[in-house]
Amino acid sequence: MTWIGGLIAGVFVLGLLIGNWFSGKRQDTETYDTHADKLDYPSKSDTKASIAALARAQIAAAKDRHANDKQAAAYNERSYRIGFWTAIGVSTYTVFTAIILIFTVVQYGETHRFNKTQKVIFSSQLNAMEGQLTEMQAEQRPWLAIATFELGNDVVISNGTVKIYVNYALQNTGRLPAVAATMHFDVDPIWGNFTGDPTDEIMTKQLSICRKSEYPSGDTVFPSDKVSEIHTISVEKPKYPLMNVRIENGGRAWELQPLAAISITGCVGYKISSAKTAYGHTGVSIIVGKSAGEIGKALPLDFWHDGSVRKTDFMKLRLPISVAD
Repeated sequence: MTWIGGLIAGVFVLGLLIGNWFSGKRQDTETYDTHADKLDYPSKSDTKASIAALARAQIAAAKDRHANDKQAAAYNERSYRIGFWTAIGVSTYTVFTAIILIFTVVQYGETHRFNKTQKVIFSSQLNAMEGQLTEMQAEQRPWLAIATFELGNDVVISNGTVKIYVNYALQNTGRLPAVAATMHFDVDPIWGNFTGDPTDEIMTKQLSICRKSEYPSGDTVFPSDKVSEIHTISVEKPKYPLMNVRIENGGRAWELQPLAAISITGCVGYKISSAKTAYGHTGVSIIVGKSAGEIGKALPLDFWHDGSVRKTDFMKLRLPISVAD
């Protein structure tokens, strides 16, 4: 682009020089003396001298007309040349200006496409770097798994309270110690003949409990270590809802709705970095019912009367639903 600008500047200067040269020639022609100015007219008024003077004047006038015509033709030729070279200069300037404009537009388009390509490449590289960073953070952070989650002892019903003992074990499968690890539990009754998919309800329950497991202090579980503990959950006796039952004689009677099972949900929260809000969570849920002695059959749970239910009388099902973040 530099040589094009230099060429345009040279053409412009050349046009100025040609214009100045022709202007000087034009000024020189304007000072041309006529033949009539050089005549010596007679001072005497005799006839012969007057005739001769008139003849010389006619000849001088003819020469002057010829000189004026010649001067006009030369002026017209010079004007034509000036106009011609000026037109060439302007045309050249216009052509090169158009070329520069085309080159500028092409260069802008190429630059825009290059910048767009670079932006896409940079965005892809940034996403790849963020993904690699996330993977590195996931590889280097602690990961607590709930290896064991089951009943740890008999269930005791006494003085309006149901005590459930849960045996759980935490195992750190990550590469950094899990700090401030804290388990939180909750128990929910399942009434009647429960049917349906409890996935959404269980997941919602786990998320709710996980939010309650974020404590500033707790146990520290080192990589590859396994920590076991039996935790006691004390809950109030469930308030059995009434169920409308039809009897043989057409009347109606109210009975307590049977307690089909209970769901026990737990979640461990632990710090994954020094940030105050950086917590990891792992949830777990089991359904506990009373075995009827046959596979696939269960008896209602009796948490109404004081006493105890042996651990071996229960059926336990760990659900394949778990919060892990």
